[in-house]
Amino acid sequence: MPRFLSVPSAAPPVFDAARKWTDFLTARVRAPSFFLTAAALAALLVLMRLPYRWTSNEENYFLLAWRWVEPAATGPWSSAFDQSGARFAAYWLLGNAIRLFGFEGAHILSAVAVTVLLAYGLARLGRAFGVAPLPLLAAVAFYVLCRQTLMGDEWFLGGNETKSFAYGFVFLALADAVEQRMLRATLWSALAFYLHFQVSGFWFGAVLFLYLLNGGSFRRAGIAILFLIAATAPVTMALWADQRLFAQTPRPAGMPDADYIYAILRSPHHLAPFASEHGWAGRATLGLGLAAGIAWIVRLLSPGASPVTRRLGVLVSLL
Repeated sequence: MPRFLSVPSAAPPVFDAARKWTDFLTARVRAPSFFLTAAALAALLVLMRLPYRWTSNEENYFLLAWRWVEPAATGPWSSAFDQSGARFAAYWLLGNAIRLFGFEGAHILSAVAVTVLLAYGLARLGRAFGVAPLPLLAAVAFYVLCRQTLMGDEWFLGGNETKSFAYGFVFLALADAVEQRMLRATLWSALAFYLHFQVSGFWFGAVLFLYLLNGGSFRRAGIAILFLIAATAPVTMALWADQRLFAQTPRPAGMPDADYIYAILRSPHHLAPFASEHGWAGRATLGLGLAAGIAWIVRLLSPGASPVTRRLGVLVSLL
């Protein structure tokens, strides 16, 4: 055979390296790693938050956080209100971020942090339920596009509020509950409680349910409840003192009290589902239907899903 037609016994190193790199990428596409799934979720969450801008709630909470660390920063007639003492941990963290980086810097930093936390939490939750990356991305995108109105007209993606951080920890707690790591799930729930006690308090019930649904111990569930109560006692005490011990709600004669003004007149979409046509009862019903549809789609697209995923899909469908 002429020399110019002979085939080398081994490929040049550069070709061998290219082949190995191609094989690595192919394997990652066929079976994406956990961190690749989390990165894809982070990119999706960034896209779904566009256009990126300040919200009215963020302006209020950032100003309250700044006033928490710098009491003399604003006068007594500041437009920022809603001074719940139960937010002391969140206000301290956010206020010091503002002190270090300014309002715009803290806003950007908190947006990056909450996106990373939510993406990581959702990736963990998807892995715990055995949901493939593509159906997980589709479910998250579909839920966000449907206005996230599962309950109380609430959302987890839409601003750099402390409740968004709390939801990130809730996702981690739900994932650990499915994987029977109840102590760690309770720790995540306690962290969420310090950021938003309502989000954590409500979803800790779901954490316990998933833990027991997957064969968890009732004894450990009871210990987890006691541990959460002890770990969150400072927030509970601050909330009780703020609302009962030091609260003063003057009411002029013939005028409604502050609770009625807030719950019925100002924010019925949160607290009074049937108060007006803007209440959340109808949207909650729609949200439950969407959740059932999402659960069913995820079940169909993930034939290898765990029995817990199937049972949860049936449960949500029945709701």
